[in-house]
Amino acid sequence: MEIFEALMIVGTLRYGHTPGTNESLATDSIWRRDDVKKSLQIACEHLQVALRRKERTERRRNRQRSLPANAGSTWDKSEDMQLVLEFEKCVAVPEIARIHARTEWAIFKRLEHLGRIKLDPPALPHAA
Repeated sequence: MEIFEALMIVGTLRYGHTPGTNESLATDSIWRRDDVKKSLQIACEHLQVALRRKERTERRRNRQRSLPANAGSTWDKSEDMQLVLEFEKCVAVPEIARIHARTEWAIFKRLEHLGRIKLDPPALPHAA
């Protein structure tokens, strides 16, 4: 059973309905007890947290799959030298990124680290 399915079932019970048919549960049913209602509420909250965590993990995995192969890996001296040569030959940044299997941002940041360019700091909001 998936987390979402469990959340739907527990949520339906929490509000006094039969999962699947959405019919009202009997008024003398156990769900009317305060401790059961509170337990179902807590279960819903925990299932919601678990569902958000699962969704974040899936987004992170999808993002990692879309990144170039060398994204996040350490630069070595030979790759730095190759990067500088490509930069000096005016190779376009998207092409350099493709060659090195890195993001364009990584290329810009590495060129800044190597003292070849200076990136402007991001604009900060002014205090009123």
